[in-house]
Amino acid sequence: MVEQVVIGGVRLAAYGNCVISNWLGSPGSKEFAAHEEYVAKVAASQKDGLVFFVVLEPGAPILNAEQRKEMEGVYSRWGPTLRAAAQVVEGGNLWSLSARSVMTALRLVQRRSYPTRVFADVEEGAEWVAPHVARPENDNASGAASGILAEIERLRSGRAA
Repeated sequence: MVEQVVIGGVRLAAYGNCVISNWLGSPGSKEFAAHEEYVAKVAASQKDGLVFFVVLEPGAPILNAEQRKEMEGVYSRWGPTLRAAAQVVEGGNLWSLSARSVMTALRLVQRRSYPTRVFADVEEGAEWVAPHVARPENDNASGAASGILAEIERLRSGRAA
C-alpha cells in the first residue's frame, strides 16, 4: 500500500488501484509534481490499470488556464492506463454548481477512452467508480465504495492508513 501524502493544497491516498486526490486549494507546481509522483508510485504497484478519484472541497478555486493545461497533461500521460475517473465537486452553492458545469462540459468535449463522470458528493462518486477498482489484498471493507470512503475519511481526519 502506498502511504498517504499531504503537500500544500492536496491530500493523496490510494485504495488498491484507485488514486484519491483531495484538492483543498489552488494547485501550484509543487502540488502537481507531488500528484504526478504519487500516481507513478501507485501505478508501479498495480497491474490492473488506475482509477482517478478527485475530490474538490467546497470553495477550492477553479483552475486557471495554466493549471487546466497542467491537469490535462496529467490525464493525457496517464490516460492509457486509466480504467475510470470520477471527479467530485462537493457542495450545493453557486461555486460548486458552476465548477461541476465547467468540468462536465470539458469532459464532453475531451473524449476519453475510459469512463469519466462529475458528481456532487463522494458517496455517489464512490459507488459509480467502485466496479473499476481493484481492491487491495486483505481488504476488510465491505466493498470498494466503502474502502474509498474510509480512505477519504482518513485523509480528511489526518489519520494514517
